[in-house]
Amino acid sequence: LRRVAILAVGRCIAGQFRRQFRTGHTDASLAQCGPCSSILTLSVFRLLLPDCGQKSNCVYWRKTITGGAYDYTDGLATRLIGGFELRRGAETFSLGKRKAAAILAYLLLSGRSRETRGRLAALLWSEQDEEHARSSLRQCLKDLRRLSAETGIEFLAVDKLVVGIDPGRIRSDIDELEQALEERRYDLALPLLAKARDGLCAGLDDCDPVFDNWLRMQSTMMTDRLVARLAAALESETDARQRKSIAACILQLDPFFDDAVIETIRAICQESGYARALAFFERYAAELKAEMDLSPSAEMRRVLESLRRGDENGRQPAEEDKGQGDHESRIPGRPTIAVVIARREAENEHLQFALATVIIAITPGPDM
Repeated sequence: LRRVAILAVGRCIAGQFRRQFRTGHTDASLAQCGPCSSILTLSVFRLLLPDCGQKSNCVYWRKTITGGAYDYTDGLATRLIGGFELRRGAETFSLGKRKAAAILAYLLLSGRSRETRGRLAALLWSEQDEEHARSSLRQCLKDLRRLSAETGIEFLAVDKLVVGIDPGRIRSDIDELEQALEERRYDLALPLLAKARDGLCAGLDDCDPVFDNWLRMQSTMMTDRLVARLAAALESETDARQRKSIAACILQLDPFFDDAVIETIRAICQESGYARALAFFERYAAELKAEMDLSPSAEMRRVLESLRRGDENGRQPAEEDKGQGDHESRIPGRPTIAVVIARREAENEHLQFALATVIIAITPGPDM
């Protein structure tokens, strides 16, 4: 099988490993090796990599095969959760134009890694005519080329029609977050999610009304998908320590998510006693009342009373009380409605993309 696989994928030649689904491939089980130029399944890649001779320099080997933490020193790392930041190793870089950073953010967040010049111009210069918008786009591309030369990383792919990036040379903290969740390493996901309350790419707002709406939509979609994914993990997890970590992750995204609050109350009671759990509940109830003018659910009060009586974990069933509280958790999978407001009418295709009123109803799937 090893010989057949080697013949199928060819010799290792250059580059870094990357997940092919991040570059738009429809099959998430396919991948591309960086020591290897060929696309192959992950199982075959695991079989071949010991023969590669470059596994010590392979990002995928360090990150997935060995199960190590996210380590991306051979390319440009981009922070998108919370504020926007560019770095290589310990060195931080900056762009002279905020809209140049917005272009990178769009290409990374859109999941396509390529976009036409016309759509980028419409997204970021919606209030200018097409000629001036394209001229401004060229200035931003010069700024990105300067960054490429400064870092020594050729991450940019530009031609007369399309602007793109090489996902093998530029990665984001969203990749790190996805990897941590896939490996169920919620302790690594927690510090990343702590920044998520600020949304995506804080500091890049007010670039353009259309881009601002798009960015807010992406932030809301990401939050809903993460909450749904973590809620499903919390429901199926049996290990108490993992459940506590999952609940902490959810509360970073939605501090009023009932199931996560209840799990946290149980964990605090088990570790520090009922008095600490009650103090946490009272703070939560005060914040819930101040922020949403709601009271804690009947289910949460039942669990707290069970813990006070000393019942094990407060987990005994009480179906008659469920769903009767004043407050319900956000339901994972509920559609997200995003509205992009039209600024003015336009006849040419360049501005139709940016200025048309768009109402999108998106139902997040179980996975991010």
